Amino acid sequence: MTVQITKRQHQVPQFYIKLWADNSNQIYLYDLQNQNHRFIGSKNILFDEFFYEENPTNPDNRIENILGEIETASAPILKELNGIANKYPNYSQDKQLRKELEDFLGPDKQQIIKNFSAFQYLRIPGAIEQKEYELQNSSMQKVEIDYALNPGRFVESGFDYLRKRFGALKMLLGYSFGESFLSSDWPCFDMKDSGDAPLLGEELGVSKEVVACITLGPRLRVIFYPHDFSGNPKRANPPDLIIKSTSDSQVKNHNTLIIQQAIRYVISNNRADFINKVASKRKRTKFSMLIRPTNRGLD
Repeated sequence: MTVQITKRQHQVPQFYIKLWADNSNQIYLYDLQNQNHRFIGSKNILFDEFFYEENPTNPDNRIENILGEIETASAPILKELNGIANKYPNYSQDKQLRKELEDFLGPDKQQIIKNFSAFQYLRIPGAIEQKEYELQNSSMQKVEIDYALNPGRFVESGFDYLRKRFGALKMLLGYSFGESFLSSDWPCFDMKDSGDAPLLGEELGVSKEVVACITLGPRLRVIFYPHDFSGNPKRANPPDLIIKSTSDSQVKNHNTLIIQQAIRYVISNNRADFINKVASKRKRTKFSMLIRPTNRGLD
């Protein structure tokens, strides 16, 4: 039997990028390195050839198939979530929107979103770069690090390591009636209210100070947090899912985090020249974990 091999292997899935696209599947892509932007087709960005192959000279599509299963399960849920949000564009419809989102997002769909987010937390080059930096002073030999950080092996073993902790996190789903949420080439990342960035995959779901966030569309974002999150002392045992509106100022805070965290590219559904202005003030180094944002003021 012939194995179908995917040459262009996207680090951020096409179906996800399309959530920001117009009717011709074009999105605004901001290049923070060159301080410019393009209006470009969603399928033509954020990929490398044979990126997830354990042996790129002899590709087998194994990891790409695993990621494909996650995307197949997630795509219709995110599409419908955004469809629900788009049905209610006005703040006067707040109660209707929240009710429909609550009815739609049962436990099974919440888990699918968590699985998608956990894979997206791991599958991008920035996460691998960060883990490489963290392992520099470890007892591992370079050949061991290189083997472990092969993108395919890293995303598969990382998900197995994280899945239970990620699955136990609570979800705060925020929706916006005004400003649009951005996304980037690092869509899902963790933070803590500290000068030190959390170790990738080690503190999420363990430390009560660490949260993760991901944008799920131009009007939707999720914050994942532990049941004893230190920033929420009045709610000792919150429900698994909280849904609430997000003010324009909170959207702007979130977008600032997205821009700070991005390695190079930010995705928008409209022209947003403030992106490069915010990016010009950040101090990105070779190792992204050195400047990762904190969750101060996130919500």
